[in-house]
Amino acid sequence: MLTTNLILPFNFEKINYMRRLIYCLTLVVCGWIPVTVFSQPQKEKNYPLVRKVLASALELRNGVAYAPMKANSQMEGSSPFTGIAIVLWPDNRINTEQGYLNGYKNGTYKELTEKGIFVAEETWESGKKNGYFKYADEKTGVVVVEGSFKNDSLDGEVKGYYMNGLPMYVKHYREGIRQGSAISYFDNGKVEQIANFDNDMPDGAVISYYPDSILRYVKEYKKGMPHGRYYLFHRNGCAANEDYYKDGKHDSISRVYDAVTCNLIAESRWKSGKRNGAFIEYNAFGDTLRIETFIEDQRDGRFMEMKDAWDDAIKKMKLKVESEGMFEEGVRQGPWVHGQVSHYQQRSGSYLDGEMVGRWIFMDNNGEPLVEQVYDDKGEVLKEKYFKVNKR
Repeated sequence: MLTTNLILPFNFEKINYMRRLIYCLTLVVCGWIPVTVFSQPQKEKNYPLVRKVLASALELRNGVAYAPMKANSQMEGSSPFTGIAIVLWPDNRINTEQGYLNGYKNGTYKELTEKGIFVAEETWESGKKNGYFKYADEKTGVVVVEGSFKNDSLDGEVKGYYMNGLPMYVKHYREGIRQGSAISYFDNGKVEQIANFDNDMPDGAVISYYPDSILRYVKEYKKGMPHGRYYLFHRNGCAANEDYYKDGKHDSISRVYDAVTCNLIAESRWKSGKRNGAFIEYNAFGDTLRIETFIEDQRDGRFMEMKDAWDDAIKKMKLKVESEGMFEEGVRQGPWVHGQVSHYQQRSGSYLDGEMVGRWIFMDNNGEPLVEQVYDDKGEVLKEKYFKVNKR
């Protein structure tokens, strides 16, 4: 028989209460209810309460957001806000949510359109953007860029996307400055350009492609300045331009190629950004059209220009000299002819330090003699004789 030694409070006088108590103790002794149910009452779980207020209720002072304080059902002053500030659309849907800690933006910022479409998400710490972010197209909610901030500046990898979800670019930043690789893509997913940046300046080869992956150009840089190869390519894959740079200045040979025949159509020589050597132009078949010679960026040496003219002997067009002569230190010297094919300002004679001297013959638009002039060594006309014009 179960016996118990109970010391009941003086107010436990009702027999029904004692019956219930004896019943419970019997269950404990028999093991049907654990003793811990009575000896160790379970504690209630405490969940932190997050305070939410309308953003319009906050007051900004020196960059710190303050919220009204409530005590004894009365509003008494304000304190730096900790919680979530919200902005609502007219229909009471959420527009924005911004976390705060001790008056500074902290935690997650989210933004939705009036239709509930996702627009933006940012991570804040101590009043500055720090951490992951993503922004979306406000009409579709498709994410168009994502990355991370450090103290309000882009930092780390930043990715952009087309509306079809394919990558648009992948760039790298260090505290707001481009640092490292940068790759852009066409909307078909193929690479458009590959580059590398050092302190926000291109450094190394910048390689670009056409949408079908045909090479478009290769440009080499050193700390933001052209240095090395500077190659351009036509749409069909043929070389277009071949240039070289040294510390930002045009240097060495330069070549230009025809888009149809892929043949060389021009070449020149440079030294430290100045023209230095022969500059030659060709037609698509390789025939020489023009020659100029430079020394230290001044014309110095032979000059010749060719044009197509009808040749009765062979009954077809043939390249003939249009203009020809010599330069010395940038001025014409010695015998020259001008406009021999086009008859535009056609003339022939000699120069001395850039001044016409001696006998000069001027032709009309048909290549017939028009006037003869004789100059002194200062370029002053001494004699002048007109020719009889033959009527045609």
